[in-house]
Amino acid sequence: MSDKKRGLIWFGNDCRVSDNNLLIRANYEVDELICVYLPYYKLTTLKDEPPSYSKSEHLISFEQQSLCDLATSLTPYGHKLYVPKNLNHLYQILDVFQVDTLYRAFHPGLYEQDAESAIAQAFPNLYICRAYTGSLFHQSQLPFTSNNLPATFTQFRKHIEMLTIVKPLEKPETLPKSVVLDCSFVEASNAMCSDESFIGGESAGHQHLFQYFSSQLPHSYKQVRNQLDGWENSTKLSPWLASGNLSARQIWHSINQFEQEFGSNESTYWIKFELLWREFFHWYSAWHQEKLFQSGGIKKAPQLWDDDAETLEAWINGETGFDIVDACMRQLKNTGFMSNRGRQLVASCLIHDLGLDWRLGALYFEHNLIDYDVGSNWGNWQYIAGVGADAKPVRRFDLDKQTQIYDPSRVFINRWLDKGWQKCG
Repeated sequence: MSDKKRGLIWFGNDCRVSDNNLLIRANYEVDELICVYLPYYKLTTLKDEPPSYSKSEHLISFEQQSLCDLATSLTPYGHKLYVPKNLNHLYQILDVFQVDTLYRAFHPGLYEQDAESAIAQAFPNLYICRAYTGSLFHQSQLPFTSNNLPATFTQFRKHIEMLTIVKPLEKPETLPKSVVLDCSFVEASNAMCSDESFIGGESAGHQHLFQYFSSQLPHSYKQVRNQLDGWENSTKLSPWLASGNLSARQIWHSINQFEQEFGSNESTYWIKFELLWREFFHWYSAWHQEKLFQSGGIKKAPQLWDDDAETLEAWINGETGFDIVDACMRQLKNTGFMSNRGRQLVASCLIHDLGLDWRLGALYFEHNLIDYDVGSNWGNWQYIAGVGADAKPVRRFDLDKQTQIYDPSRVFINRWLDKGWQKCG
């Protein structure tokens, strides 16, 4: 038996080498390292999942680009990015290669935490090293626990807004020696030549981060963030943030640098404000767990919701008869992305106008948004349904009024309801 210490880093929603404390710790703690990627959807099988909820091509493409970029980043360190078939395959790797330490970013999701608990039970001598690479704060910094998490975002923000956010870490200079596995691995490649608007990967994420904060767009963010279309109407950082190509801390400190150079205003603060919303839902998911997916949400007893398949299909395909909703849904189907305002409108329509179970919409978003994040997605759907963290019982939007405010000339509607855009409908 070898005296060398062997570690395995399990990448998930932290597909980057910069600001990744796990890689730096592994470099000092073990002699050999195995790098694997195993996403949440390989941890469990939802047997009753509807066929229409297969992952979108946009989400698949972004994930694959992200993995290829991570594999490319690991290549100079002499490492490959291996992809186990499922959780049982990961068990085999841990067992056969006698791994001493598992490096794993803390994940707020129910399936992810259950999988980690199962590994800890199956390998009692395995040391699991966790790091809070996906949030602004380490759990120990929070002035509350799972038993007294603030009920609303406003209460949460007042508690944490003045806490220190540590500076992002640089890339590690070296990594421990690699271990060769008889396992599928991701081919290193450069996706930056793609003509897609969103290109997955740490390289593309940092390029967009630099370009956005090299412009004056942050100074007008709050004024344009509710527009339904357009590349410059929001930061567009969420896809890279969701897959961990960028960290929340990297974005936060980019805002600080921008404010130091160009000055702060309400808009630059509002970008931070949105990051705090994401932070709230991160811990909301971590501590409410299965309540995130229950019909009554975090506050109510189980509720009866309609699940009419034809009505749901009409909503998915943008055929509800509510033009602004239909345009947003076709935008999502064709791009994998939708504005924050659009998400609120289509959610309100599904729940309050069509009377469908809010979880059907949340699940569809999970399989189609390239910036899917478990806490933000399911938490926001609960918010609109009136079963989540909100002082108001119901969040229903007047769709005609919203159209007059955000698309009075019907430019957005006409673009996405045009026959030429119905290729996926």
